[in-house]
Amino acid sequence: SKDAILSAALHGPFGHPLFWLVGVVTASLTAFYMTRLLVLVFFGKCRLENPSHVHENNLMITLPLILLAILSVVGGVIVLPEVFTGHEDVITNFLSPVLTQAQDYVSSHQLHPKQEYFRNIGELSLMGISTLVVLFSAFLSFTIYKNGITGAERFANFFGSAYRLIRDKWRVDELYQFTVVSSLEKLSVFFELVVNGKFIDGIVKGIPVALYAGTSLASDSHSGLIRNYIKIFFVGLVLVGCLIYLSLT
Repeated sequence: SKDAILSAALHGPFGHPLFWLVGVVTASLTAFYMTRLLVLVFFGKCRLENPSHVHENNLMITLPLILLAILSVVGGVIVLPEVFTGHEDVITNFLSPVLTQAQDYVSSHQLHPKQEYFRNIGELSLMGISTLVVLFSAFLSFTIYKNGITGAERFANFFGSAYRLIRDKWRVDELYQFTVVSSLEKLSVFFELVVNGKFIDGIVKGIPVALYAGTSLASDSHSGLIRNYIKIFFVGLVLVGCLIYLSLT
């Protein structure tokens, strides 16, 4: 299946050598970590505290895995490339009525002139290159992990910062924390202390305070004491006199 995808990535109407190269690198990474898994799990030393507790699963789990393994082999046989059999594989032939319009468009699409050179590279050559890359990647993984995770530690120390960058997922989480999370936290603190604490709380708390002061002043002015009324009358009289004086001058 990977060889078919890689062939289409290079020879297809929208193919490009860069797409093919990305596919080959991805296939090599798959071979690397699958070989690592195989070596550490089935050929390495057990790292469990109680290895006697490890046992095979029941048929409810084992049987589907066996069936999938058989079907994967059968699926590989029935989709052998045309370069080996001389005719289209069963799946392509079966799906051809559904993909008629897409196939007509692909057949009528002209390749870019720069891709003509890569068009002449045979499928067997592409399969050979991808196979060698995958085998090398698997051999490298086996060499590193054949003695357990100690080999991986030497591998990590050799690449240093580049290994740590990939291990830390390209520091995407840290970048997201710095650019998005920290900015939102600072903005939320600003809204909490300034907008909410000063402005909104000031309005909400200031209205009842102003009403209370106004009602207190009004209630104090109607205390029933003659001297208070005389004071208010005198202050009002002075203010009216000031206004008359200012208007006349």
